[in-house]
Amino acid sequence: MFNPDDQQADLASERIQICNACEHKRESPMIHCGLCGCALKAKIYSPVQGACPAGKWNEVDKILNKINQ
Repeated sequence: MFNPDDQQADLASERIQICNACEHKRESPMIHCGLCGCALKAKIYSPVQGACPAGKWNEVDKILNKINQ
């Protein structure tokens, strides 16, 4: 999160687009996931594939993982 490489930044960019359209996104008291409670500005950089509790990152994680191999 503090110094992402290009691959991490690309993945985070794709993930936040998904989060911004998600019904579970909450904005108070901070922008976070309503399912797990994690702050999205940190969670989108998670190295864990499929870290979204709703499973909404699975496709983008798979695609970017294949590209980066």
